Amino acid sequence: MDVLQYSAFNQQSALRKELRDETKCFRDLTHATSSGGAGGEPGMIKWIEEIEPCLRQYPYIKDAANSNNPCYWDCIPQNPADGSWTSGFKVCDTSGYYRCGAQCNWTIPSGTNCVRFQLWGSGGTSGGGYQCSGAVWGETGAYASVIMNVTPGWTYCLCAGCAYCCYPSEPSQGRIQGCPSWVNGCGLCAFCAEGGGGSMFNWMAAVGKGRPYRTGNVCCMDSGSCFCNQGTWYRFDNSCAICQGPIEHVGGANYNGCIWGTTAMVDSKVPEDGNGIVYGIRGIWPEWCYDTNHYGWGNHPPIYGFENCTRCCFQWDSGNCCGCYCSAWYSSCLRVPGAGGWPNITMGDNRSGCGDAGGMGMVCVSYK
Repeated sequence: MDVLQYSAFNQQSALRKELRDETKCFRDLTHATSSGGAGGEPGMIKWIEEIEPCLRQYPYIKDAANSNNPCYWDCIPQNPADGSWTSGFKVCDTSGYYRCGAQCNWTIPSGTNCVRFQLWGSGGTSGGGYQCSGAVWGETGAYASVIMNVTPGWTYCLCAGCAYCCYPSEPSQGRIQGCPSWVNGCGLCAFCAEGGGGSMFNWMAAVGKGRPYRTGNVCCMDSGSCFCNQGTWYRFDNSCAICQGPIEHVGGANYNGCIWGTTAMVDSKVPEDGNGIVYGIRGIWPEWCYDTNHYGWGNHPPIYGFENCTRCCFQWDSGNCCGCYCSAWYSSCLRVPGAGGWPNITMGDNRSGCGDAGGMGMVCVSYK
């Protein structure tokens, strides 16, 4: 090679060595502490390189010993670097409908130096139906969490997302996505948790089906019940069961955000470079299965912080059932943030049913 190529080659080799050294330094720094939150967090690099990519593709990985304990969810930091939270509050719907939004501004109190913001996006609706049809659970809202340094006097805008305010009826065109929850203020950039998804086209696309207008698994491209009213519900008119079912939980709504400046904390400790991350879990679509009689079941996914009370199994055989009649307003079930709307099943001719609104969004603040 000529002199210029040789010089460029040497420069590139030197830059690669510098990059390797800097990467090793960064890994050593962020792996230095693996405790500080409940569950024994694994370190930021392990979360970024191994856990988060896995959870983004499969947000609900079942623990073989306990299905209410999703794998890796306990890796999200929960506590400050030392001591515990001294106070906190929630921003959410208090009207008794469990689906409306809420918003306020909050100024960091005197003596406070650390805060945790948690977000739950509002849940997606289910759908109406007509004759022999079905509308699956609404998708859950995404979840996001961050622990950061703060300075007294800073003000943050806290917004808990609103779910759809009405119950979708038979002629409704499309299921309604939940609104996001977010916090805006010093040190935060685009920190939000999306609301649960709407159309069942999105559900089948997340499953990976090439023709996302029929219920079914990715291996059964052309089979399954066809979607109606822009993916609001499916029409069961061909005596076709879920092919190689059930349809497993898949991810949907996303979370987002970053921390900048001296506010950032990694593994609940402040790193030298001041960079931190937002932890989170995507929204999740339900499990769903039915046979050639259109008798079946559907499982609502767990929601972070409410794992033991959100794994609802909905079963049906004949007649009309659930939808708006099982909503959080009418019943005591799923009165939690981010819940998906109850499924709606109709059987027989000249019958119709209403779907259910999703659950409210929420912002939870803990400070020290």
